[in-house]
Amino acid sequence: MAKTTSTKVHNKPDRDYRETIEHVLLMNELNADFYAGASLEDLIKKACNKLKTIHNLNYVDSFLIKHDSQNNKFLSFVHSTLESRIINSVEKLTGLIIKNFKIPIFKGSIYEDIHSSTVPREFFGKDQILRVLEDMVLPKKKLLRMLAPQIAKLLGSNYMYVIPLNDNNVSIGQISFNSNILFDEPTKEALNMVVGKISNILTYKKLVEQIQQKNIELEKLNNTKDKFFSIIAHDLRSPFNSIIGFSDLLKEQIDHQSKEKLKEMVMMINSSAYQAYELLENLLEWSMCERGKMPFHKEKNNLKLLVAEEINKLKKTAFLKEINIKNLVEDSIEIKADVNMMKVIFRNLISNAIKFTNRKGEILILAKQKNGQTKISVKDNGVGINEKMLKSIFKIGIKGTTKGTEQEPGSGLGLILCKEFIKKHKGKIWVESKEGVGSEFIFTIPFK
Repeated sequence: MAKTTSTKVHNKPDRDYRETIEHVLLMNELNADFYAGASLEDLIKKACNKLKTIHNLNYVDSFLIKHDSQNNKFLSFVHSTLESRIINSVEKLTGLIIKNFKIPIFKGSIYEDIHSSTVPREFFGKDQILRVLEDMVLPKKKLLRMLAPQIAKLLGSNYMYVIPLNDNNVSIGQISFNSNILFDEPTKEALNMVVGKISNILTYKKLVEQIQQKNIELEKLNNTKDKFFSIIAHDLRSPFNSIIGFSDLLKEQIDHQSKEKLKEMVMMINSSAYQAYELLENLLEWSMCERGKMPFHKEKNNLKLLVAEEINKLKKTAFLKEINIKNLVEDSIEIKADVNMMKVIFRNLISNAIKFTNRKGEILILAKQKNGQTKISVKDNGVGINEKMLKSIFKIGIKGTTKGTEQEPGSGLGLILCKEFIKKHKGKIWVESKEGVGSEFIFTIPFK
């Protein structure tokens, strides 16, 4: 509808059919743009431009509430000519150069007043516009107070109609409509309808994001459950089958077999029992970690002694494969970490290295401290890892595990535990490997 100077209201009560159609079309466009992936800012800009044209307004401004590094609120422009108009007006009248312009929402300001409300607000006359100017962060405030009437005149608006953008009944921004003539009820109703549509889209968008996040969490829980049952059904069953099978054989043939053969059976039973125990330990620790029940207490420890303790526990397994484990950690290196978690990490990494290293192979444990981090590695000259396995080695949802060089079984749970425990220390773990050459598992633990 064309702007007139003879009337004091924005639209006649019987405003024409064209405006109604344009509002419906605009809301359909906003809906289509949202489903096509448009951002909230793009939707607001489109609505501002269209509404300005439909209602022949002076200007339309939109802001979102943001927080600075000190968590102070301020208004961030989304669609605004107000910023440039104010800056141009101030520079024209004062000769000042305005930089880093922003509008804070401090206690007692008009913006706090506006944003504390989730309902539309109407401001009449230049006095309200002058109050807005008073609250803006601009240099030489005293000079601007004197020039405020001239600035308001240059801005050229007598009436403001401010509609908040709400998210679940909380204002997160605003759209401000500015005109020289009064807004009538049908116009305000139409503006509220369009802005309400944007608020609904925002609420729906956040709901979709929450559902997507829940789906990710559910998928993780399902993977965890599947892994848990896989370990119970297969990996834990396997060593017990060996124990039962060999013990039955031993019971039946103890009087008929040679000493060497009996010794071999006992060693197989012993090996299977240790495998079952290691797996149970990992399973229990992983279960506690998943439920958030794992104690976490960091204290200073000598790294070399910590590594030596875990090597000693695995000495027998390494001896059976004639593997040499070298603890090359310097005597002086100390780390601040949870002792029990570090033991689990070293136990699993060294045990894995033994499993995938051929007879008469070598495993090195190294460490160095630099840039606030302790970098630790467990390096072997074993079979290495193929590229496909490298991409998924720390993922719980990946099915299938690789057997060791002498068909030693594994659940893949140990590396997942390592990753979780290192993450608790705010560290990182990764692997560098080449098939036929060997693997190096590297992780970092921050000093503090």
